[in-house]
Amino acid sequence: MKNEARRLFIIVIGNIIEAAGSALFVVSAGFITGGATGLALILSRFTPFTVSAWVTILSVFFLLLGLVILGKEFFLHSLACSILYPLFFQLFTMLNDKIGLITENPALNTVCAIMCYGIGIGMIMSEGASTGALDTVAVLLNRKAGVSMSLSLNVIEYLTLLPQVFYTARENVLCGILIIIGYTLLVDNVIARGKSMIQMEIISPEYEKINQTILTRFNRGTTLIHIEGGYKRGEAYEVQTVVRPRELFAIKMAVLEIDPTAFVVVGNVSEVNGRGFTLKKEG
Repeated sequence: MKNEARRLFIIVIGNIIEAAGSALFVVSAGFITGGATGLALILSRFTPFTVSAWVTILSVFFLLLGLVILGKEFFLHSLACSILYPLFFQLFTMLNDKIGLITENPALNTVCAIMCYGIGIGMIMSEGASTGALDTVAVLLNRKAGVSMSLSLNVIEYLTLLPQVFYTARENVLCGILIIIGYTLLVDNVIARGKSMIQMEIISPEYEKINQTILTRFNRGTTLIHIEGGYKRGEAYEVQTVVRPRELFAIKMAVLEIDPTAFVVVGNVSEVNGRGFTLKKEG
């Protein structure tokens, strides 16, 4: 119970920080951005609804889509962020309307947005929560078509950026691109400690199914290590793989779907190079 309360607290704080970055330093400054907020910016330009309204509509829509297609478990994991982010975004938008821009300096707005996004999203991801909305599309593509979550998240990010380029001032376009590059580096390199990736060690009688799932569904290289249990002295195999922080929760859930009693060890590694990760797997 204590762990769940701590997890929820971190997710709430992460959403507050992320929403502050969007409302106070990105949208108010006229920068372009990606994801659900970027899509809301596009839709608000061509409809009578505000950015805040579209953020809420999109969050509810993708949450329900996740429930229908991906099931109750995904719905519950996404519920917190799908409610919290639109709520805090609306509150910070109202605050911004009252007090005006915190700073008119584009460089300061850019730095503050990078810090808010990087820290906020990093906190949410560190607790295995989905940041909501368009993450649903990435999870859907991963489960139904085996597309890498990191790849689809990046593609979605830049696809929502592209239309905004045509009606936004050049300086604001550049600032928006810098924000995305900056916060991505902050999440992956600072929050996840340097160049760190995640090493997973999985012990289960269903090692063949788990190994095949990681290889095909997540397109990650694996190693099978022959092991002997210390208690019963039974022989088995351990599945070892290295994944990106964004992929950890999805792979862990996939493993537990195959074997709810699987023994899973997760740890940070400082750098990874080699076939199956930085190089393509052999055909």
